[in-house]
Amino acid sequence: MLGAGPIGIGTAAIAKIKGAKVILADFNKTRLDYCASQLGISLLINLSEEDMRSGICRLLGEEFPLVIIDCSGNLQAINGALNFLAHSGRIVLIGLQKQEIVLSHPEFHKREASLKSSRNALREDFNFVIDCLLENKIPVSTFISHRVKFQDLAHDFPTLSDPKQMVIKAMVNFD
Repeated sequence: MLGAGPIGIGTAAIAKIKGAKVILADFNKTRLDYCASQLGISLLINLSEEDMRSGICRLLGEEFPLVIIDCSGNLQAINGALNFLAHSGRIVLIGLQKQEIVLSHPEFHKREASLKSSRNALREDFNFVIDCLLENKIPVSTFISHRVKFQDLAHDFPTLSDPKQMVIKAMVNFD
């Protein structure tokens, strides 16, 4: 899985509940540490310390993953995902990208790969997530890394969008 932002963290949590062997890659060590401590995901690739190929080889040996889920929306990550996909694998795009993505047709074809995107969910998907929340299978309260009072929101908003602040999710309090 590419990206340990809020979408990636939620996706990783559900994938783990569903029984997937989750490998999570990101440049943000704080978020990777969060995933290890709060979600129990131990297969991590810190892209600020190693490249994707080295990380996958360290974790899987000579194998590549059958599914790569991009939650980052990062154009370079999306365009490079095919290079790390197993034969007959799937790339699933969840993170949004406004530019054109580029896939090498020969690589895509020889891998017999599939490309999917995720935009909408079905009622049963929502019900599954709600059940996971009700059964405390997802530590949702730990997703909230920052709190701000409504009256301070205009002032604090630039800080909340600063990557150095390591915001996972910010909660606005109206009291």
